[in-house]
Amino acid sequence: MRRVVAVFVFLAMLYPAVAFVLQGIVGPGGAIAVGGITAAVIVFLGVPAFALFLRMGWLRWWQFASGGGALGLLCSVPFAVGGGTLVAALAPAFLALGMLNGALFWALALWRNADLSRRAGSMAGSGSSSPPAGPVETPR
Repeated sequence: MRRVVAVFVFLAMLYPAVAFVLQGIVGPGGAIAVGGITAAVIVFLGVPAFALFLRMGWLRWWQFASGGGALGLLCSVPFAVGGGTLVAALAPAFLALGMLNGALFWALALWRNADLSRRAGSMAGSGSSSPPAGPVETPR
């Protein structure tokens, strides 16, 4: 699980670092704002989504990319204050960045992570591709 936490921290720092490097465009205040927003999104959306995916046994790269895209679109909703046109213009970028983040998270945190695969197998729910651990009872 340390690897998963490290990837969450890395991704939380990635966007502010990019904003800081581009500070001529966004300024130091913009980098701080990006950092705050990114941390909040990871804590309030990313961690619960990861827990859900783990519980459901959704551990494939495309599932994380799809989930990241959905969270990315969700993050574009606050821009509706600026009007529907702004959201329509930003939604594809948020979708693409969300999908990229989801796939990157999978590649860094889950790919070839035997510890997480074993844990997920023992916690697998109805969304798992693993066979049941014990005898299966049929409903009457």
